[in-house]
Amino acid sequence: MQNGYTGREVIIEYDNPGWRDDLKFLFELCEAYKFYKTERKWPRVIWHRLPTLHSARWNSQVHFALIAFFFLPNWRDHLIETCDVIATTWARIWFSNEDYSEIDYKDLLLAITRLQCPKAMKCFSTHWKNKPSIIDIPRANIITERAVKLIKEVHVTCKTKKYLNSKSINTNIQL
Repeated sequence: MQNGYTGREVIIEYDNPGWRDDLKFLFELCEAYKFYKTERKWPRVIWHRLPTLHSARWNSQVHFALIAFFFLPNWRDHLIETCDVIATTWARIWFSNEDYSEIDYKDLLLAITRLQCPKAMKCFSTHWKNKPSIIDIPRANIITERAVKLIKEVHVTCKTKKYLNSKSINTNIQL
């Protein structure tokens, strides 16, 4: 199916240090979709291994909506509203390092409500609260992704998991 897509326009590549491959791919898909929407030209996309279908997280399944937009011309009209939410409102918040913002919360709630997708709404209501965090840290998933990557890097140097948490903190803390 990848051979059937013939996008040729080169789009700007962004460095995404610390992200898992599936999140990098999702970011690239969002950027490709936004490029198409503004330029009306098909971007060159480097296709990656797809996330597994059994993944229960809604944010893992958004890959498939964006991929379907590129590969299935007959479905494009049906996918525009969903892909618009994914690549704009949702991606802007998901891939940011922003602190809690009531405006972002309301924008995302409105966008997801318009989709009328129970799974997206459930994910939103489970994971997003309309109030600032108890601790003053950015709320985006990118923070967690970087932490996991750093722990994996430290793990390979450990002989045992017993002191992994201490070693990770000592290795990555900046005073």
